[in-house]
Amino acid sequence: MWYVTEPEVNLWLEDQPLLYRPSLGPEVRVLLRYKDQSGTQDDFRRYDTNVFSVGVRWSLSLRAYVETTDTSNPDAWLFTGDGRAIQYTLGANNIEYGTRSTLVWSTNQYILSQPDGFKEYYSVGTQGTDLLDNTTVYRYFLRRRVDPQGNALTFNYTTNGTVKLTGVVDANNRTTQISYTNNAAFAALVWRVADPDANTVEFKYSTNGCLTNLIDVAGIDSRMEYDGAQNLLRLKTPYGETRFDFPFVTNRFDSRAVKVTEPTEGVHLFLAGTQFESDLVPDTDTPPPTEAVGYTNTFNNGNLNQWNSFYWGPRQYALLSATAKAHADTNDVEFRTYLTATDYQRGRMRHWLTRSGGFGTTLALERDPTPDGTTAGKKIWYDHEGKSQDDNHIEGTMRQLVSS
Repeated sequence: MWYVTEPEVNLWLEDQPLLYRPSLGPEVRVLLRYKDQSGTQDDFRRYDTNVFSVGVRWSLSLRAYVETTDTSNPDAWLFTGDGRAIQYTLGANNIEYGTRSTLVWSTNQYILSQPDGFKEYYSVGTQGTDLLDNTTVYRYFLRRRVDPQGNALTFNYTTNGTVKLTGVVDANNRTTQISYTNNAAFAALVWRVADPDANTVEFKYSTNGCLTNLIDVAGIDSRMEYDGAQNLLRLKTPYGETRFDFPFVTNRFDSRAVKVTEPTEGVHLFLAGTQFESDLVPDTDTPPPTEAVGYTNTFNNGNLNQWNSFYWGPRQYALLSATAKAHADTNDVEFRTYLTATDYQRGRMRHWLTRSGGFGTTLALERDPTPDGTTAGKKIWYDHEGKSQDDNHIEGTMRQLVSS
């Protein structure tokens, strides 16, 4: 399946072609995710062909590790295998905000403790090079995943020149095996995963190492096509073709857009920008929510034409003004300049708080599409702990929701 995350308007694809549940202990899950935009830590330019993977921009659930520049460093990054990179400050009392987990360094391994009682032990240490800034990094790959009852999955590797996961052994001592391509240039690309019951998943790649085919345990072949910059353009399955377009906007505003066309020809359009013209997207709302709630609050009702993301589903996209739709249909990079005030009203809008002068991840306002082209859609305002009364457009010390 595909989805787009906001406010950064990042396209993701996700597939779980194999799931093996042993009678005892944690499950073995093969989950893949494609991420169109990298973060600062998982920059695609850091892609290391000497570490096992399923190709650039794709994450694999079996590929989890902790990375640091020095084991004495109080901070480390956990690459979770699902497209995320999470920074931890080491210590049993330093709870990571988003996951409520902790990471400690003990007896030459990193130990991740999760709130559900699961523990992960990262002890397969390797030394590598950060290909972006040419510095030495140390990676500790996942060795064991243990449930609250003490049942474990054990991850086995070879590390002679390249890091390859060769097998995952469950609590019943049964092994899921991982095999690799015979392409010398990409020797660490996974070719096949086979569980103990002989269910297999296979992967195929282009000559430059991009994942082109994923064949699941039912034999369903999903095919991917890319452009020269390795942006995903098409997903072809027996159920039809899904197309992905990225009409970057190049006017004076900082913007990004993603358009997805489904096999039914229904179109989904996503747009994010740091600023929109106030005659098209009003900068305040009337009446302000501060007067309606009747208690002290820090709702953000200023600069509502900044730091926004919009979404037009197939019904809303079909109702765009003729000129704007014509330019969006052809992926014109300037299509946004043709959007009208009514076009913006027809889209679902999200207004975001800021962090360090850029998009934050905290939602301040969500407005539904207009029901009739004139009346504003339903609005939901959000308030959060730790915000300043004077700078209520900035994320506070806590992102916990206190009012909506």
